[in-house]
Amino acid sequence: MNLGVILGGGGEVGIAWETGVLAALEQTAGLNVHASSVIVGTSAGSVVGASIATGKTAKELYAREVSGDVESPSPEEYGDPRTRGDILFNGPAKISPEVAGLLMNKEGTPQEQARALGAVALRTETLIDQARFSTHLANVLGTNEWPDVDFRPTAVDGISGETVLWQKSDGIEFAAAVASSLAVPGLFPPIHHGDGAYIDGARDAFSPQLAKEKSLDAILFVGLWLPILANNEMDALTKLTEQGIRVESITGGKGVHEEYGNRLVDFSVRPQAAELGYQDGQDAAERVRALLSE
Repeated sequence: MNLGVILGGGGEVGIAWETGVLAALEQTAGLNVHASSVIVGTSAGSVVGASIATGKTAKELYAREVSGDVESPSPEEYGDPRTRGDILFNGPAKISPEVAGLLMNKEGTPQEQARALGAVALRTETLIDQARFSTHLANVLGTNEWPDVDFRPTAVDGISGETVLWQKSDGIEFAAAVASSLAVPGLFPPIHHGDGAYIDGARDAFSPQLAKEKSLDAILFVGLWLPILANNEMDALTKLTEQGIRVESITGGKGVHEEYGNRLVDFSVRPQAAELGYQDGQDAAERVRALLSE
């Protein structure tokens, strides 16, 4: 079976929660993300997907999450991760009301939304530059080498509004590609490659083209449902089911949304978020087991 695994966003909480979900599914549903036909990661999902694509197991990653033995994708310039709280809205580089408003805006096309965010990103000075951000991500991931499996971190060009699913053939460094998926405008620097400036912003739905390119039989989506930006991918996945592609979506139980929905970029809550993810993965195990056995 050709399975595609799509990992969504959610900040520090999303990284930990997705890791917990995947660990539970690995243990109880027989899921092997590394063996899937393609792994796509958006924002938080780009960190989780990159870690698994480069050879780590979800079980290993989960053990580190609950122990607290992990690094934040936000470098030390943003403060002590144990005490800084949610750096999206607190600390030395909190985003502006303008960016917050643009992230919540659902009017216009994804390209228009991305260009509006890109304009702010390009004129905003951040605590670190592209080189520092990319180097830090390489250290967090333990490598700057593209994996052998088909892993694609997503981002948008803040100039053209185009959505990209990076591949090694694009000529961008691995850590820079992952950094671009995390580059929240005003918080982290846009990642320049070629003529583009790539950021974390509104993306076009990519699953239909991905399903066609990879001849996917099934898709597993794991990502917190977020009220910011338009949920284009979720709508596209719903339509794919009407075309005969089996889709299973895990978007977070009540616990993770109630407890941590307003502190997504708070590193200190990652152990608890990972445990909630593990519970959500156990709850979804029967559905995913059925998906994999069809």
